[in-house]
Amino acid sequence: MTKIKITNITNDIAEGHREIGKIRLIIWLIIFGLLVAISIIFWTIYLWPREEVQSRLPTVKNRIISAWITVYTDVGTMASGKQTYLGATAVSDRSLKFGTTIAVEGLGVFKVEDYTAKWVHARQGLTIDLWLPITNKEAILFGKQRRLIQLTN
Repeated sequence: MTKIKITNITNDIAEGHREIGKIRLIIWLIIFGLLVAISIIFWTIYLWPREEVQSRLPTVKNRIISAWITVYTDVGTMASGKQTYLGATAVSDRSLKFGTTIAVEGLGVFKVEDYTAKWVHARQGLTIDLWLPITNKEAILFGKQRRLIQLTN
């Protein structure tokens, strides 16, 4: 009788270990699934190239479109070779050539003299980075605004 009890206990322990093993496997599969889901979400939001439909729109003269407007204050030489000046701008759409004039709603007319980093256009769409002689604090307060723009030449 003692032998039967020991084997029953041993079988119960073995069965318990099998159940724990199954639970651990299920937990690992859930964790793996969550990691895969997070990776896919990250890829689609940050790394997957977006449709560049909006980037083609600005090349049509006099068309009014929406763009992100930001401000930068660094002084120096721009990609066009000119020094920064009031009225100069950097754009994310590289199809816009240097010297293209952009009218920004409520802010005035600016000339394309520089380009932003390539990833800006891929992640945020058309972005116009205006150079203004203001402080960094004022530029931060300006932030990132959605405004209408129009190419005038």
